[in-house]
Amino acid sequence: MLSMLHAAKISLKTMRNSIFFYGVISCILYIAFLFIMRVFNLMEITELRLVNYFIIWAVTFFQIKKWIKETGKFIPFLQVYCVVFFTGTFSFILFSLFLYLYTHLDPYVAAIMTKHTTGMIRSIPSIILAFEGAGASIIIALINMVYFTRYEEGEAGVNKDNNREK
Repeated sequence: MLSMLHAAKISLKTMRNSIFFYGVISCILYIAFLFIMRVFNLMEITELRLVNYFIIWAVTFFQIKKWIKETGKFIPFLQVYCVVFFTGTFSFILFSLFLYLYTHLDPYVAAIMTKHTTGMIRSIPSIILAFEGAGASIIIALINMVYFTRYEEGEAGVNKDNNREK
């Protein structure tokens, strides 16, 4: 006999704290990856910034999965979307602020960030990065939202015993 599925009741305070915590964790991972790229002279390969998108996906996936395990209930799809979007956007804003400050200390990174820019945009590449991160956060939020609807629709079990009903 299948039991009725119930949504987890996550408070706004818990969501806000989670967004800030996992946003900071993501930002720290972006910074670590930036330094790894700097050490191995990979800064010229701009396509490697896609790793940042994988980082935010993995962190937010863990964030939502942790709530499901703690509550034993599914997280509504719109709540998943909002939490992932705001976590990603917050993390990229933090990373943009870091890059803004760091480019004043490292002229090589500053030169890389402004290499293909012209005019006024030349002075604000970190703002562009924040917008790019917000755009990527929308896509990652949609991916996570679709994935976690499996729990809401009963396709995946939310219980620790992998959906074995007794």
